[in-house]
Amino acid sequence: MKILFLVFYGFQEYNGISKKIGYQADALRQCGADVRVCRYEVAGDGSRKWMTDEEVLADLGKGIPAKLKKRLSFVPILRYVRREGIRCVYIRSYHNANPFTIHFVRTLKKQGVGVLLEIPTYPYDHEYASVREKAQLYTDKLFRRAFCKYVDFIVTFSDDERIFGRPTIRISNGIDFDRIPLRSPRHGTAGELNLIGVAEIHFWHGFDRLLKGLGEYYSGHPEYKVRFHLVGKPSGRREAEEIAAPIRHYRLQPFVTLYGADGAMALAQKLNEQICDDLQQHFGVKAAFLQQLAQQ
Repeated sequence: MKILFLVFYGFQEYNGISKKIGYQADALRQCGADVRVCRYEVAGDGSRKWMTDEEVLADLGKGIPAKLKKRLSFVPILRYVRREGIRCVYIRSYHNANPFTIHFVRTLKKQGVGVLLEIPTYPYDHEYASVREKAQLYTDKLFRRAFCKYVDFIVTFSDDERIFGRPTIRISNGIDFDRIPLRSPRHGTAGELNLIGVAEIHFWHGFDRLLKGLGEYYSGHPEYKVRFHLVGKPSGRREAEEIAAPIRHYRLQPFVTLYGADGAMALAQKLNEQICDDLQQHFGVKAAFLQQLAQQ
């Protein structure tokens, strides 16, 4: 079966969501499907394109006209689906239900194409905090049930059997171990404990809670040192301030290192040269921390 995996944004090497999409596409290929990934990319010169894998499906141009084309017209994708004989379109939800996306999925159904909609987080209304975000959500709330009338199944990581009136396919989140190099531990944690966070930083990751806990820990002037290494770019101003504020308030600068979006290689080198923790223990500590958060 030919499947088009449709994503309404571009990929970044450091981005965990980008990696997950790659894992999912590979998993579908291992099941025998012919999977093409269609994504929206903004090039360095400001030009905007629909891409299928590494092929330019449509060059939308630059500036406001290009932004409007991305939101209002899906003709290049519909033509590609028809030309290539795509039998199923797997859409990763961007919370962008509107009359234009409704027309898109309605046309897919008229062409006899199956439609799956993956909603990674459900419910998601609480994720929108700013006025701008709530305005975007308002449009989605108005049209998402009408959009889902043309969706065969909604893929979810939740336990819900139906979402927006449609039956669900419930799956588990996962990773591809073949793509993750393992580190051989050289030392123990007798001297200090190093915690690592790698993500495109969103408020729901809870890194601000970890930093506040670290600040309270150091308020007791302990001899045992705990350090936190964070790789990733904050997704917005709110996330950036939630990271910066506890570092300033608790004076955690000696114990917290922010590597930014391009810091994965620097951290990997540091892991091999001086960080002494077994990664397996890192994840155990992080899991225990999250479990405590869930109980609060």
